This record gives sequence, C-alpha cells and structure tokens, in this order.
Amino acid sequence: MKNSSFIPALKWHWATPFYDSFIKLTMPEHKVKSKVIELLAINSSEKVLDFGFGTGTSLVMIAKSYPQARLFGYDLDEKIMKIARKKFDNENVEVTVFSENLEVISGNSMDKIFSTWVFHHLTYDEKLESMSHLYRMLKPGGTLVIADWGKQKNFIMSFLFLILQVVDNFKTTNDNRNGSIAKLLLRAGFVKHSNVPSQNTLFGTLSYWKVSKAED
Repeated sequence: MKNSSFIPALKWHWATPFYDSFIKLTMPEHKVKSKVIELLAINSSEKVLDFGFGTGTSLVMIAKSYPQARLFGYDLDEKIMKIARKKFDNENVEVTVFSENLEVISGNSMDKIFSTWVFHHLTYDEKLESMSHLYRMLKPGGTLVIADWGKQKNFIMSFLFLILQVVDNFKTTNDNRNGSIAKLLLRAGFVKHSNVPSQNTLFGTLSYWKVSKAED
C-alpha cells in the first residue's frame, strides 16, 4: 500500500486526536481487544505484530500481560503514530515500529499477527495484498487474528452498519458486509480455524477471524 492510499482511522485527519475518546465512548474497545489477545494465545517471548496499530492501545495491553513478548507495529498514519509513541513512552513499552512498505518486514519472522478495525479501510485488492504479505511474514504454524466489520447479523445491525457506510464509504466496507474477508484469507493461503462468535455494537456486527499459516 502507498502512503497516499490509506484512510485515517476516523476517516479525516482532523479527527485523529479524538480517536481514543471516540472509540471509548462508542465501542466496546477493551472487550474487543481483550478477545483478540485471548485468541492470539501468546507464549512467552514470541514476536507479535499489530498490523495498523493506530494509537497503540492493543500493544500496551499485550505488554502488560506478556512482558516477555517482542512487540512490533505497522502503520502508515504519522499523526496517529505520534499518539502511539507518546503512549509507549508513558507506559515504558518497547515497540519496533514499521511505517514503510510491508516488504521491509522479513518473511517467516512473526509468531503472531493481529489487526483491529483496519481491513474495512482497504480496497479489495489492498485487502488481498496485505493478507498475502501477512502470510509471508508469519512463521509456519503462526497465527493471524482479525477483528473487523463482517456480515451483519440482523436487520437492526444491517441498518446501523449502513449508517456507518454512509459516513465512511461503501467502496472499502462493502467487502466486509459481503463476507469477503474469510474468502480473501483463504486466497492468501491461510488455513481456516473454527468460527469465532461475532458481537453486536452501535455500528453493526463485529466479526473475528482466526487463521494460521500451515506448518512446513
């Protein structure tokens, strides 16, 4: 992905300083990120990458629960990364940050990779390209966990998500609504795991995907 193509976390750059406050008021952030960390099942000194780490909340949570883990973050938004870096400094959390093309991250180097509320910002081709890179980065047997918008469970959730799409955009979010995430993960080479229960929110149904890279 190119720097010019990304969509800021709250769509507009001017809204970035308010991201943490907005998410805390409108989303079950701690519950979602705790679920992602639970699904990752991190062991001791594993290398863990947050794809689209935003303000760094998830990485701080992992550092507190798994102090031996080696943490990495990838993002393109310099404004939101400044917020994350201050958070890392305040919490004394050591994170290796990548902000260039994903090619700079070595193949077969990460034990666990996760992403929260990122893929709905990417076009279909960008989703597949990113997933393919994440597959390459994972060690054989490594795990990828994604939390993002998926198929909507009922009429109410579908209506709420439609409101989000009107405010955000339809181009990148329709893939999520149409159930394309699971299919794209398989296209990228991942092995499907058992389904993880989704949850309803103020903006629609949030889904979880847990997949892995096949053992050699």
